[in-house]
Amino acid sequence: MLAVLAVLMLDVPGPSEIRAFAESAGPLGLVLFIAIFVGLTLTPVPSSALAVTAGLLYGFVGGALIAVPSAIVAALIAYYGGRTLGADALLHYGKQPALRAVTFLNRRGFTAVLTVRLVPLLPFWLVNYSSGVAGIPVLGYVLATSIGILPGMLGFVAVGAFGTDIFSWQFAATITAVFAFSMCGAYAVQRFTRRGHLTN
Repeated sequence: MLAVLAVLMLDVPGPSEIRAFAESAGPLGLVLFIAIFVGLTLTPVPSSALAVTAGLLYGFVGGALIAVPSAIVAALIAYYGGRTLGADALLHYGKQPALRAVTFLNRRGFTAVLTVRLVPLLPFWLVNYSSGVAGIPVLGYVLATSIGILPGMLGFVAVGAFGTDIFSWQFAATITAVFAFSMCGAYAVQRFTRRGHLTN
């Protein structure tokens, strides 16, 4: 309620003004945003919020070209961080979630990474570090991550780019696509659950 009142009372810039500001920041501003995106993705900050911000600042195409590669780079950095630091550092997050993530990823490898990327059953950053600890082959990890995050990232970028006009066809198409991909992912998870891969 307070947020709504603040928006009504304050002179909050619109999307066009925000994008004009991002453009005025030039290449330096773009590099800074990418660095912030990658850095925050290494932490528990939701990558979805960063993707929405990218869409708001740079539009759908620009935001997608920033968000997807940045998330993949951050995922790769965290992967090697997990391999270097090992399980002991990861367990500080929480013994049960960390052990469950490492066990699942170690057992299913590429398929596990692809599944939790399509349907975020585990935090993005936890999967990154856990994959390194589990010793998943790096090429399979990068491929599964690149494929798995694409639908969600594009969806969140589109929300940032088009969400200010909920009656636009772009926003409607985005919601439809995200829903369709979510249903496909949910079906995949259901199959894994029936086989016992997600519950063991």
